[in-house]
Amino acid sequence: MLVPGCPITVIINGGTTGPQVSLGGPGPLHMPNSLVINHAGGRLEDIEVNVEGRWWPPVAGPLEISINEGEVPNHVQVVGGGRCLVSFTPEQAKPHLIDIKFNGETVIGCPFVCSVADTSRVLLNLTNLELIPVNRPASFHITVSGGGAAELAVSVRGPQGELPVRVTGDIHAGFTAEFTPNHVGAHTINVEYNGYPVQGTPFVAKSYDATKVAVGSVSKGTVGRPVQFTVDAGDAGEGNLEITISAKGHNIPTQVHPQGNAK
Repeated sequence: MLVPGCPITVIINGGTTGPQVSLGGPGPLHMPNSLVINHAGGRLEDIEVNVEGRWWPPVAGPLEISINEGEVPNHVQVVGGGRCLVSFTPEQAKPHLIDIKFNGETVIGCPFVCSVADTSRVLLNLTNLELIPVNRPASFHITVSGGGAAELAVSVRGPQGELPVRVTGDIHAGFTAEFTPNHVGAHTINVEYNGYPVQGTPFVAKSYDATKVAVGSVSKGTVGRPVQFTVDAGDAGEGNLEITISAKGHNIPTQVHPQGNAK
């Protein structure tokens, strides 16, 4: 997964001003992040990259890349077309300072900061939303451990498009997200923390409408002889259909014969 705004391009024109870069936005923890260096109009053999990292031996050359002052290891790969792909994997949820120098001079736009988000801090349980009734509010709780700043984004998309979601609470007590399904069918719930999906999402909740279960007419019965009637749940959505028949406080054994199409 690339950092928002990546890949970025560093143009090396051979002049004295050097390349220009710019980048902003968070990156994912424990996942590779990358940027692209484009040597416009030059030969691949003219590109020499020095990646400064605690675990990586430097490769001599005029272009130097440092992440958090060399504390974060980097990997450089020539991808063709005069470009190199520089990637790194954050191990800590903190801002990462990226500095690029050309012939010992800091290029325009550097250093820049890549924020890193740890989505494992966000806890939520959506199992209670596997089956939800229409026209009734459905909600779930979101907890962000460790405190600190958090940018949460919650969205719900139903069969007819996006639904309004109301999020209340704070970083200390946690957040509650609430929405009301108004159509039968699948509702996709997405939760993002600082721009990245939280584990367990997207989650698909299935809404149902019990009022759309149609029961056919029941004729008068005779003792000792079977009585039949139909039940049509085809428009009610997914769910568990339970049929109970009782007389004088006692349940009477029933048999259900599926006829297809939720009948």
